[in-house]
Amino acid sequence: MLQILPVSELRNYNKVLDKVKKDNPVFLTKNGYGKFALIDIGDYDKFRVISISGH
Repeated sequence: MLQILPVSELRNYNKVLDKVKKDNPVFLTKNGYGKFALIDIGDYDKFRVISISGH
């Protein structure tokens, strides 16, 4: 399920971080617009390998 939260939710950052799972990032909005993505470190590593290899 897509998780979209206002950045103000980071006041309770442990609650927000608990929602970040493998293949399930949390997107944060600022003033109603998408601004940040919190992703699992394993997902980040996969993304990094793909972007470096150009595939």
